[in-house]
Amino acid sequence: MNLTVNEHPTKYSVLQYLYPVFSRRAEGLSLGINLNLNKSCNWRCIYCQVPDLIRGTPERINLDKLEIELRYMLNLIMNTDYLKLNLPEDFQVFKDIALAGDGEPTLSKDFFEVVDLIGRLKIEYNLFKSVKTILITNGSKIDNVQVQEGLKSLANQNGLVWFKIDGTNNKETNIINQINVSTVNIKHRLEVTSKLCPVVIQTCMFKIGIYEPSLEQIDNYINLLKEVKPNFDYVLLYTIARTPQLLEGKNLTPLSLEFLNKIAAKLNEFGIIVKCFG
Repeated sequence: MNLTVNEHPTKYSVLQYLYPVFSRRAEGLSLGINLNLNKSCNWRCIYCQVPDLIRGTPERINLDKLEIELRYMLNLIMNTDYLKLNLPEDFQVFKDIALAGDGEPTLSKDFFEVVDLIGRLKIEYNLFKSVKTILITNGSKIDNVQVQEGLKSLANQNGLVWFKIDGTNNKETNIINQINVSTVNIKHRLEVTSKLCPVVIQTCMFKIGIYEPSLEQIDNYINLLKEVKPNFDYVLLYTIARTPQLLEGKNLTPLSLEFLNKIAAKLNEFGIIVKCFG
């Protein structure tokens, strides 16, 4: 199996929870963990790559099976030619273990136990410093005590939160994420998250039909990031690389890297570091 940035299947071989991907944002191998096997999420982002996504919550995790699968993949990556056989020459690096998958990971009632398991195995396999633990999240469950405990554990194991901000107010998030999230809520969730674990902002931009993000949207985005700058380290700004799987995303197309770089340049003026991915 040769991994590519154009395909990120969350089903790998006979494994239930684990899936490896070549991540352009991580710039190497990302070992994904899918905690939402029933394809459940509380958001419905129009660029989502998950077919048959449902609104709801995931089933409980079989932690014993997850540990078996993690050990299998870690042994494969660390003790065989897996990286050499599956990734381009310049990207044959095991970069992170990512809680992502087919829905919002923090919806899982086993979130803390999963993060704790990852930390224990990273110590055992001597990956504590070299491999990050990444949580990709919309931040919606950040006020949950169990989630906060998980983020504390994440921070203690060289962890990082990729915090999704695609829209900056109710109007924008209603269109992009199909959920109403106010600017006040975004700021609150980001501030709480940043006190528990280092944060990177992750933003997806694209054309809807023939329309690029408006000047108003871009200004709103820049102004929000200027205001919350103390709460994150840098920004991952990207566009779609694969075909959205939801009906709502049928008319989405990628933006040019030039378009993203112009936004990045404006953010750079305020000391905000941006990594762009076309």
